[in-house]
Amino acid sequence: MNGDIQFDNINFAYPARPDVLVLRNLNLIARAGEITALVGSNGSGKSTCVSLLLRFYEPLSGCITINKRSISDCNLKQLRKKIGVVSQEPILFATSIYENIRFGKENATRIEIEEAARQANAHDFIMQLPNKYDTVVGEGGVQLSGGEKQRVVLARALVKQPALLLLDEATSALDYTNEKIVQEALDRACKGASGCGKSTVIQLLERFYDPVQGRICLDGVDIRQLNIQWLRSCLGLVSQEPVLFDLTIAQNIAYGREKTSTEDIIDAATKANIHDFIQRLPQVSKE
Repeated sequence: MNGDIQFDNINFAYPARPDVLVLRNLNLIARAGEITALVGSNGSGKSTCVSLLLRFYEPLSGCITINKRSISDCNLKQLRKKIGVVSQEPILFATSIYENIRFGKENATRIEIEEAARQANAHDFIMQLPNKYDTVVGEGGVQLSGGEKQRVVLARALVKQPALLLLDEATSALDYTNEKIVQEALDRACKGASGCGKSTVIQLLERFYDPVQGRICLDGVDIRQLNIQWLRSCLGLVSQEPVLFDLTIAQNIAYGREKTSTEDIIDAATKANIHDFIQRLPQVSKE
C-alpha cells in the first residue's frame, strides 16, 4: 500500500446518471509522504475521488494505481484496511466510545485505542465523561457535540495506523473552536501520510489539483510551471486567523507589496473599510 497514488485518465459517471460525467480524463499523482489536496467547488468530484479510491465504484475508463499496482487487483478488504477516512458527517454507532474507536481495528488493544484518541485530541474530553471510554454515545453519537464526534471518528481512522488518510472536508461542518481542535489533530495525523481535505488546511498542502481538469491554471498555464515567487505576488490571502506583526498599521499593510506609497496604503485601507477607524486611533498607533 505504501507508494504514490495515481489517477490515470479517469472517466466516471454515477450509475443513476450515466450520461453525466463527474470526472473527465482526470490525471493526478499523490506522492507518498506528501499531503495532497483536492480543491474544487461543490460537485466537482472531490468526494467521488475518495469513493473510487475505496472502490465503492469503478471508473468507466482509466486506472487508479498505488505503488504502480492497480487497485482493481488488490484484495478489497486489505485495501480498505490500509485506508483511514474522516468525512464531513461523522458516523457513530449506538455503543460505547471504546467500541466506536475499535471499529477501526477489531483486535486493537486498550493502549492502542487510548493512543489513537490522544492523537485525535479526544482523550481529554473522554476522560471527563462519567463513564469515560465506556460512555454510550447514542444513535448517531447524539450524546456528543459535533467536534467530539469528529474526534472519535478520527481516532477510529488512526487506530488502524493507515498508510493513507483521506480527509473529505473533515472540518467544514464545525464551528471555529471545534474546527481548530480537530485541525490540530489532523495536522499531526497528516504528517507523513497522503491525504485530501478541504482547502482550509492550506498550510499543509504541497500540491494542488482541480478534479475537474486535473490541474490548476492561471491564464491557461499550469501553476506548477510558473515562478513561485511571481505566482505568490499575484495572490492575496485572507485567512481565518489574521497574522499581524509588532509594527505600525501602515507597515503591516505595506507587507502586501514592497515599496508601497502612502497613497496606495490609504487606498487599500479605504477599500477594506478600515480607514475610518484607523483615523480615530492615536497617531503613534497608525503611522
